[in-house]
Amino acid sequence: MSFSISRKMIILVTGALAFLGIFLTINTTIIISTQMAGSLSGQLGDYSRLVLHDIEGRAPGSWELREGKLARGNRDFSENTSLSKDLSTQIHGVVSFLPTDAVPREHRQTVLEKGLVWIGTIQLNGEDYLGRYEALSDSSGERIGALFIGLPQAAVTGMIKMAMEINGASLILIIALFSWIQSVIIRRFLSPLESVNRVALAISSEDLCQRIPAQALKSTDEIGQLASAVSTMGNHLVTNIRQHEQLGTDLQQTTEQLNQK
Repeated sequence: MSFSISRKMIILVTGALAFLGIFLTINTTIIISTQMAGSLSGQLGDYSRLVLHDIEGRAPGSWELREGKLARGNRDFSENTSLSKDLSTQIHGVVSFLPTDAVPREHRQTVLEKGLVWIGTIQLNGEDYLGRYEALSDSSGERIGALFIGLPQAAVTGMIKMAMEINGASLILIIALFSWIQSVIIRRFLSPLESVNRVALAISSEDLCQRIPAQALKSTDEIGQLASAVSTMGNHLVTNIRQHEQLGTDLQQTTEQLNQK
């Protein structure tokens, strides 16, 4: 199966665009994942600040340990599950107030000893969460527990997947649009060359009735010059053939006249 130059160029450019689209999709997916991870970390921090601000309004005072349980003002946060559920509902996740011994052992050094925030994936009741631990200190500054904020990993993954699907769909539409545009441009650019090829093939088959469109002859580039040259050649051939035909006719008439004498 043979293809015209325009079709070959369309296939070549479309392939290049598809390769570029795949590269951009992979690159953009990595960027989106990184940005989403940073955004979600920031979102967890915002939730933590909102929760602590809410707690200050509900239970004024300082954090303290009462019989090994976190408390503030007249509220016992280790047992006050209704407050934790209320806050968890507000953020569509999990909010927990953990005394020192309830903080996972692997995070105690980071959160309680160093006073750093820990963010990562953690499993609760068989379900994965993107979680954040932040130390809670009493009035003397001693770290006596931690605030845990968690968002279901499924929801996080769903957000990233949706963002990637939107990005992928956008790239596909852009590639399709550019492919259509470049096909139109290539066909418009190579249309005169196809006309020249058609006329040249017709001339080689002794069909001198074919003519190159005037539009192709208006071009001043190499293709236009080629079109003009083929058109001129065709006209010369037609003129020469007509001259030879006329010469043959004249010769035949002269011969007939001589034979009559």
